[in-house]
Amino acid sequence: PIGLQVFLINIPLLMASYKWMGRAYTMNVLFCAAIFSTFVDMLRFLGQYNAVTDPLIAAIYGGIFTGIGYGLMFKVDGSSAGLDIVAAIVKKYYSFDMGSVIFAVNCVIMSVAAILFGPQIAMLTLISMFIGANITDKVVAGFNNKKSVIIVSMHGELIAEAILSEIGRGVTFLKGEGAFTHQDKNVIFVVANLTQLAKIK
Repeated sequence: PIGLQVFLINIPLLMASYKWMGRAYTMNVLFCAAIFSTFVDMLRFLGQYNAVTDPLIAAIYGGIFTGIGYGLMFKVDGSSAGLDIVAAIVKKYYSFDMGSVIFAVNCVIMSVAAILFGPQIAMLTLISMFIGANITDKVVAGFNNKKSVIIVSMHGELIAEAILSEIGRGVTFLKGEGAFTHQDKNVIFVVANLTQLAKIK
């Protein structure tokens, strides 16, 4: 059964997880891996059910739902084992995004798959994985991205007052000096939502 195969293949990765990520993380991964493998076998009958007939649309749907699932799981330090463990180790020591690491490794795997199963299936799988990796990173990082704004002006006090009253964002003054004139300046530093950038400008 595929689920059992997946679990057995994960054993060396679980050993690596214990060494590099610690006991608590590994026990969590072991629990998730057991559930994942069990449900792969329990739900294999769904493999005969095709809700979408177009392979490209199916790949897009697969990428979206996989990305959301992985993102929610990574957000609470969960894992379904497999490449998740590799991604978690790389993120811990090198701070790469987990979705990007998984996609990079999958690109190598898909290169081999293209030879074994043909380029069309490999490319559809790669498209699904690319979408999944991007959505995973979005879910983990959160969709509420912010931008930092730095304003250098002789009218720092007036600009800061306007941002505080009209935008409702906090403002920090940084002390700056002109390189040519050596004139002291107040540098305004603001962290704002994407929707507030236009108002600040």
